[in-house]
Amino acid sequence: MDANTQSNLKKLSRIIIVAIFVTLIFNPGALVLWTQKLPVNPVTNVLYDVAYQWYDWMETWRLTTVFNSLREAFRFFQEL
Repeated sequence: MDANTQSNLKKLSRIIIVAIFVTLIFNPGALVLWTQKLPVNPVTNVLYDVAYQWYDWMETWRLTTVFNSLREAFRFFQEL
């Protein structure tokens, strides 16, 4: 691999990490939906359980309201 390809892979990995972090914090429902669509096996069952527990925790602390509010505002402006 040349230096340019390695640099691009590093940038891509950072983008993916940030996207996962933002999804974990602001949209854990998407994480639950994603784990539901995975092939059924013992590993994905555990992933689903963890994602659902995370979603419940985020809902309990009302941290998902930020994403829900932003989504509603975005949809409002789309309809203008």
